Amino acid sequence: MGSMAQRIVVPGFDEQDAAALALLWYCDPWGQIQAASPVPWLWVVAPEPYWSWEGVARGPLLLEVGRVLDREPKKAGVRKPYRNELRAATVPVLLDSGAFSMISKHGRWIRTPEEHVAAARRICAALGTVQHVATQDWMCEADMLRLTGLSVIEHQLRTIRSMLFCRDAAPELPWMPALQGFTVDDYLRCADLYAAHGVDLTALPLVGLGSVCRRSGTRELEYVIGELARRLPGIPFHGYGVKSDGTLLSCLDLRSVDSDAWSIRGRGMEAELRQAVGLRAVARWPALAAAMEARADTVDLGYLGLFEWMREADQRGGLQNSQVWAEVWRARQQCRIALAAMQRAAQVAEAVMPGQLRLVLSQVPATYTPQAEPVPATMAVDFFASLDGWGDIHLTVEVRRGAMPEEILAAVELVAGELPVCYELQTDLGVYVQVDDVVSFKAWDELEVAA
Repeated sequence: MGSMAQRIVVPGFDEQDAAALALLWYCDPWGQIQAASPVPWLWVVAPEPYWSWEGVARGPLLLEVGRVLDREPKKAGVRKPYRNELRAATVPVLLDSGAFSMISKHGRWIRTPEEHVAAARRICAALGTVQHVATQDWMCEADMLRLTGLSVIEHQLRTIRSMLFCRDAAPELPWMPALQGFTVDDYLRCADLYAAHGVDLTALPLVGLGSVCRRSGTRELEYVIGELARRLPGIPFHGYGVKSDGTLLSCLDLRSVDSDAWSIRGRGMEAELRQAVGLRAVARWPALAAAMEARADTVDLGYLGLFEWMREADQRGGLQNSQVWAEVWRARQQCRIALAAMQRAAQVAEAVMPGQLRLVLSQVPATYTPQAEPVPATMAVDFFASLDGWGDIHLTVEVRRGAMPEEILAAVELVAGELPVCYELQTDLGVYVQVDDVVSFKAWDELEVAA
């Protein structure tokens, strides 16, 4: 123990490097931080079954049984396989029952337990990578209770009966029960009911935590998850729809989470991009391309970078349905979760062994900086420029943290004078390059993927 460094300083890290370090360090190979939870998995909600086998996915996906059945071709094998004709998947899959959609739309389950088991068995056999299959649970939010006219306890009992039926009908499938309720006491009672029916939730690989998706990002949910983690130790919880950008500390008490926030975020970004050039949010790509070409010199560099990425990545059909964009979003969210996990591990280590381990990240955006360290008020920006006939210049300027590109360039001009025709500006977000008055932007994660 005496040979371990008391302080670890990591200069110049970007988010990807920091996340990789977080994941390695968080495994705690020396066994010193046993109280820290593992980094939770992020299951990206896939709108199409083919996402799981076409090779674009870089991590686990969540598929809904009902959506798989709806997308499945009615006449398979005619001339050539349809795109959504089931076949072997290449990534882990969580097969969701679609309980939220079913109850909110119909007020009851219109797919019988026998039909659910048969569909799950067939999908699991075709994909070959399904790790968890959700049972037919009943949510306990107030509006769901109004739709069904039933009580919280009745919803919990029906949820438990579904687990018992599925387990007995298809014991070979990896069934994932749901712990349903709304208050902490509700969830504790549901756990007791499972135990009374002979179901040991601590012996299962994953247990869904229901009725939480619409409370994501609230203090209430953070309290509920924290209390359940403390009072029901050993149960590996999955948070349905617990968005990692909503409450990271809550995510760290879960084994995994799922989210379709990538689609909502993509739709919002595209709407902002079109509005920035005076178009309606529903304007098609040709109109957007024409507007960007006409106004490229007046558009914010962030929007210009997004447009260039969409064009180069051939994402002209819309980010809200793009698997490429979903994977970019996944990488960023996984970084945020990993860095939050690293921060918690540092706090635990500091509490257990004061002064033994400290981790300092410099040149990382303020939102990723461990709270234990003060956030710098300024940041250093590297500037590279090519002067025709005069060689190259390289200088570093200091600006306030979070400064916009225009403010950074103004600071550079104070040092270097009028900017040359070609320059490269490296910031925490990525690299801005100007060549002959044309400015392009590349995020760091895009540059690393290209390399």
